[in-house]
Amino acid sequence: MKKDINYEKIMQITVDKISNLLEIDKSVIKPESAMGDLGADSLDQVEILMEFEKAFNINMTQEFISYNLTIEEFCKHIKKMLLQNNNE
Repeated sequence: MKKDINYEKIMQITVDKISNLLEIDKSVIKPESAMGDLGADSLDQVEILMEFEKAFNINMTQEFISYNLTIEEFCKHIKKMLLQNNNE
């Protein structure tokens, strides 16, 4: 995946992937929704982590997902990681 991707595209990809992984309707996923609020248990969260590492070619720690971040915080973190990777 391109590393110069914008925040809106990251949000779109995030909503699509979480909707598919958790088998929930996209309309339920809001920027202020936390992973746990969407029904993601610890196994789901590990799957989400692995899926996003693969999709964005980034490395995320398991501790990161356990913070129960909102979708918005999660997307901002991905964007930050992509920007850092571009600067390396």
